[in-house]
Amino acid sequence: MKKFSLIFVVVILVGISVCSCAVHSNKDNSDQLAALESQLAMLSVAESEGARRIEELLGQIANLEKQTDTSPPTETTANSDEPKKVGFTYTVSDEGATVTGYVGTEKNIVIPASIDGYSVVAIGDKAFLDTDLESVIISESVKSVGWFAFDGCVKLKSITVPSSVTSIGYYAFGSAEASSTIYCHADSFALQYAKSYGLSYTVI
Repeated sequence: MKKFSLIFVVVILVGISVCSCAVHSNKDNSDQLAALESQLAMLSVAESEGARRIEELLGQIANLEKQTDTSPPTETTANSDEPKKVGFTYTVSDEGATVTGYVGTEKNIVIPASIDGYSVVAIGDKAFLDTDLESVIISESVKSVGWFAFDGCVKLKSITVPSSVTSIGYYAFGSAEASSTIYCHADSFALQYAKSYGLSYTVI
């Protein structure tokens, strides 16, 4: 009877041991699984954060590229190859356009036969007063040159007046008369004007 009891106790103890090992094994597996899941979650968060950060950095780089001018700075000098500008102000009447002023930077100009589709028929009073012009060619459409039109143009060396001009106002060339030459046609009004005022002229 005692032998049977001892065997029973041994069987019970072995069973308990096996169960305990099984429970312990299951606990270890659960702990490892939980740890792996935790690491996976952390990696996922880190990856998401990294992607967001990369996106932010790319956005900042794009903004900086827009704000930054990578082209070399340009300098404006007296020897610059930048094209000079020629610009005129004018009024319009039934006869055509009258040039009233000059807003360009070119010093050697041609007063055109037309501006914006309007035929240029006159140069107004004081139109080029005190400008730095050095030479002027007037187109054939112009019929009259106003009073003091080129007065104060002390650098003006030559002015070409076509035969179409039949009227030149008082002191049209003003202080430019001493240094400039009028280029005109034979038997033209400009030639008569130059002779009358003792101005330097050349027949072309």
